[in-house]
Amino acid sequence: MLLFFLIYICALRHIDGVITVTMAPQKMCVLEKDFNVDFNCTIQPPSADNAEHKMKWFFQSELIHFDDETVLDSGVTIKKYKELNNELSIRNIERRDEGHYKCQVEKTAVEDIGELTVGNCLDENPFVRCDMTLSNSTSRTDRNNITMFAGHILHVNISCKAFIGNNVLVNITIINVANHSIASALPVYSHVEEQSSATRGVYVSHAVDVAGLDERHFWCVADHPKMSHPVNCSTPSLMKPKVKINGSADNTQFECKVESYPPFTSYQWKLCRYSGNETNVQKEECEKLNITSSNLNLTNNGEMKDGFVLICEVENAVGTGHSKLTIIPNIEASIEAKDINIGHTDATINHRIKAKDINIGNTNAGYSNILYIGRSTLLFIVIILLLWICRRSRLTKRNNAISD
Repeated sequence: MLLFFLIYICALRHIDGVITVTMAPQKMCVLEKDFNVDFNCTIQPPSADNAEHKMKWFFQSELIHFDDETVLDSGVTIKKYKELNNELSIRNIERRDEGHYKCQVEKTAVEDIGELTVGNCLDENPFVRCDMTLSNSTSRTDRNNITMFAGHILHVNISCKAFIGNNVLVNITIINVANHSIASALPVYSHVEEQSSATRGVYVSHAVDVAGLDERHFWCVADHPKMSHPVNCSTPSLMKPKVKINGSADNTQFECKVESYPPFTSYQWKLCRYSGNETNVQKEECEKLNITSSNLNLTNNGEMKDGFVLICEVENAVGTGHSKLTIIPNIEASIEAKDINIGHTDATINHRIKAKDINIGNTNAGYSNILYIGRSTLLFIVIILLLWICRRSRLTKRNNAISD
């Protein structure tokens, strides 16, 4: 039974050999009253005689009659459908044209189906991508592709690419934000463009002057009235150069370390010499060095015995940052002299402490001598008093005896 069924299916699909048919596109989304839609059915193999294989077309399983006229919503009567070389054209699309269309090779079961959606066709997961790049222009451009004029950057490009749907109008807005707070948002640029079924995404690019916008960033916001909420993305935060100078132990090799966004565009080293023994910043005499890289080599700094100051200035589109490093060659001698003075001070303090201890010892010895003399004197007085009392007692007894 199964064998007979397979033979029957093969017989339906065979006309001078095995053929198949494919409809393109499989899915299509168009705006109402704005498109003429074409579905094309291709018969395989290409060697098949297309003139022999006639095509039938169906809409929602109902056979399409090409001679029938259709009254549009506007009241105009037209022939809605047209066929040419296995291609179905649908004119003046309306909402009621939405549905499934099928092409079928006559006298066979060989068929394929395409789907037409009329209206706004939003993606299930719309999103937007954004980027910030350095701008190009007709002005001089250096090796880092940075637009410059008289050594200064003019603009950066904020680019947004939105993926919202097919045949929908997308509103893309670029805004300037601080600390990721919408309360501080400043609109920069707005653009409305259709994302058609023939393109993948809507691309927008806008040049922005970012001078002075330190620690701010940009959002690309894409929206459509039928979306529940807009989609957005953010560029990295802008940062004017943060600069730090690192030096070698012998103060001859120096490196300027930089962190910035967008990338920095130029270096400028300055050398400031102290005049005389003054180390006041106001007394510095500065000169620009002919060094434009991050590394600086000062092999003849021995001539600057009074010290010097190095300044590294770095620029990007946001602004200029700098770092200052003060070098005083005789700092070690000063530290040693200070240590010697501290040693003398400690010795003097120790000497005074010892002298104080001696004085305290002598004072204690004097107190002991006085106490000894006092005790001896008191004992002598007590002995004399006792002797006097004894003698007095004897005299008294003798007088009493004589009187008797």
